[in-house]
Amino acid sequence: MSDIFTSIEFYITALAVAITILAFFGADNETVHATTDLYSPSVTPCADQADSIPTIVLKAADDGRIEVTRHGMVIPAHCSVYIKADIVGDRITLTERITADNRATANNDMPCSLHFAIHAKSGRKYFVRYECPSSTLWAATHFANYGGYTTTLPLKA
Repeated sequence: MSDIFTSIEFYITALAVAITILAFFGADNETVHATTDLYSPSVTPCADQADSIPTIVLKAADDGRIEVTRHGMVIPAHCSVYIKADIVGDRITLTERITADNRATANNDMPCSLHFAIHAKSGRKYFVRYECPSSTLWAATHFANYGGYTTTLPLKA
C-alpha cells in the first residue's frame, strides 16, 4: 500500500487532477463580446429653448433597448448625422458623426434633437460615453439598464 504513494503513476494522476481543478475554477465564465452598430437617428426640430441645450437623455426600455435622445444638435446644410455604437462588455461608446450628403434635408438655422435606440442586455449596468468629435463635446455616466431608468447628462467641452 505504501508503494502507491511513491510510484510515478500516482504523481502523474495527482498532477492531472490538480490541473483539471485549477482549470475548472480559474476559467472565465463570461466571455466579453464586442459589437459595433451604426444608427441613423431620427431628426426633429427642437420644440422649445430647453431642448436647444446640448444634453443627452438615456432611458431604459423594458426589452433591454436603451433609448438615446441628443438635444441641442445643429446639423450643417447638406449634411447628415449617424451614430456609431461600440459595445464591449459593460462599456458603451456612442460616437456622433456628421457627413456630407446632398440628399440631407436638415435645417441648419435651428437646433434639433436626435433620437435612436441601441440594443443592449436588459438588467445590466453599463458605463456609457457619448462623444461628438466634430464639436469636441462629450458626456459619460454609469447607466443601469433596468426598465424605466432615465438619466440626463449635459454635454461638456
